Parts: sequence; structure tokens; C-alpha cells
Amino acid sequence: MKKYFFIGAVAVLTLLLFYFVGTKPAVEDVKPPEVSKCNESPAIITHVATLTTSKGDMNVELFGKETPKTVENFVKLAGQNFYTNLKFHRVIKDFMVQTGDPKGDGTGDPGYKFADEPSDRCYKRGTIAMANSGPDTNGSQFFIIHKDYDLPKIYTIFGSINASDAASLKTLDSIAETPVATSSSGEMSVPKEDILLRTVKAAEKKL
Repeated sequence: MKKYFFIGAVAVLTLLLFYFVGTKPAVEDVKPPEVSKCNESPAIITHVATLTTSKGDMNVELFGKETPKTVENFVKLAGQNFYTNLKFHRVIKDFMVQTGDPKGDGTGDPGYKFADEPSDRCYKRGTIAMANSGPDTNGSQFFIIHKDYDLPKIYTIFGSINASDAASLKTLDSIAETPVATSSSGEMSVPKEDILLRTVKAAEKKL
């Protein structure tokens, strides 16, 4: 009697195992996560700017049609000499370099904040975007992508270094490759030497 009971129990367990394992999707049925698409269309350049730094110059093109408020703000601050002798206070090689803070520690702004202008472009090498502390908190801080990077589309992209501008990209490399120390938050991002954004000169693009 015990023998038959044992055989019956094994049969039931086998059926249950077959059911639960057999009903799981096969590996090939699992869909990969969706990858966000990038807008790769050529941007309409409305303004150009030269960022003169202690490591060299970077020429940038500004997307005034896509992000008019952001470009207007950047050009206005440049015209007011707001960006004179500000530090690149955050530098992470293969990611980005950040500046535009009058306090030099990542907490400063021009005394106001303005709304985001969403972009579906991706963060390619040379991309310029606004730094923020949450939705609609843009001010004066911005960052430049050192190498292509997968970031969420929560930062307003308002310009870029032209991919064919070797001199500007060399300056970007020089800034990004500066030795860094640990920040108060534990991030390796504080340059061991002062890297300055000496001036920003912006103007409308000549047709």
C-alpha cells in the first residue's frame, strides 16, 4: 500500500513540476526593454558661441528653434559677462564637464529658475545641456558631454560642438582628462587644478 502511495505522490509532483515549468515563457519569448529613440535630424543653428577656457577654446552651435528660451537665457548671461572666470567645478572623464555656477560648488544660479524645454535628442559627444536639480529648475549651470552617454531625457539639450571641430573637441578632452579628487558626496569629480571658463561670446549665426 505504501509503495503505491509513494508512486502516486511522485506522479502528482511530476505533473505539478511540468505544469509550472512548462507554462513559463521560453527565453526567446521575453521581449528586450525598449530603447529610447534619438532625434538625429540636423538642428537649426540660430546662434554660435565661443567658450574661452584656461585649456583652450570651444566653439558651440546653439539650437534656438528647438530651445528658444534656453538659448535666449544663455546668450543673455553671456552678454552680461555672467560666465566670466567661472570654474568647471565638476569633471568626470568619459561622461561630462560642468560649469556655469557663480559659487563654484554646484549650488549657485543667476537668481532665478526657468522651465525645461524637452528634447528627444541623445547625449552625444559635444552635446551641451542644462544642469538642474529637478523639473523646471534651469538657471545658469550647464554641462558638455565628453563621450556618448545614455542619460534620461530630463535635461534641456540646447546646443553642441560640431563633430568635425577637432580643436574644440581637443579642448573638451583636456578639461575632461584633468585629474580629480573626491567631492563631499563621495564622487570623483573635483578638479585638482582650477579650470576656468574665462569668457563666453555669443552671437546670432550669420546666414
